[in-house]
Amino acid sequence: MRVKSYGRGSYVHIIQRGTRNLPIVLDDHDRKNFLRSLFYLNRTDVPQNWKRDCLTYSRNFPMQFPPKWHTAKSLVSILAYALVENHFHLILEESTENGISRFMHKMCTSLAKSYNEKNKTVGTLFQSSYKAKIIDTDSYMRIISVYVQVKNGFDLLPGGLTQAKKSFQRSFDKVLENPYVSLGDYLGTRRTNILTLDGLFSSIHGGAGSYKNFAKEYIKNYKKTDTAELELLDRI
Repeated sequence: MRVKSYGRGSYVHIIQRGTRNLPIVLDDHDRKNFLRSLFYLNRTDVPQNWKRDCLTYSRNFPMQFPPKWHTAKSLVSILAYALVENHFHLILEESTENGISRFMHKMCTSLAKSYNEKNKTVGTLFQSSYKAKIIDTDSYMRIISVYVQVKNGFDLLPGGLTQAKKSFQRSFDKVLENPYVSLGDYLGTRRTNILTLDGLFSSIHGGAGSYKNFAKEYIKNYKKTDTAELELLDRI
């Protein structure tokens, strides 16, 4: 696992793939564990028996920290996520020194342990290191948020992106309902307590309507070789 500080306030797009591109989730139990890990492991101090402590508070949205847990700082701000069968995407802001590296280490270690225990397997769940790209402009943030939440959400629908593009509104509404893609939280139709937007959404996109219009235009014109940035995304 890489150990790198991006600097507090840095925005980073993360991709973590399963080893040999194998699935990292097999059912809704694994998928819900992904969401719980995003929320409960994003702390500078996590109790050893955190899953037992959180059983009551993680069954429904919004998730909550157990009252007996003392106040702790977040390692990162989670701005977007998308869970696909064999990989996941995150958009993170580094909130503490080495926060992204520490959070990714905690999360990937926990997910691998849970996967192996549940499915009676052994070995590595993820590729040796996650891929990361710093988001350094507003325009790139607009693109990457749609890439993560809408394009990947459309890929998960029956028929994938090609079919979803034929009925954008219906496909968009389906992704809004998918708890394993953060679009619903991002646009305020759902609250899991996982995301920390802190005004970024309104400052970058100007509101839900503007975001949807931008996403519709982006999806309509999306090609894997549209730009050098997207070529890089597809390679990593």
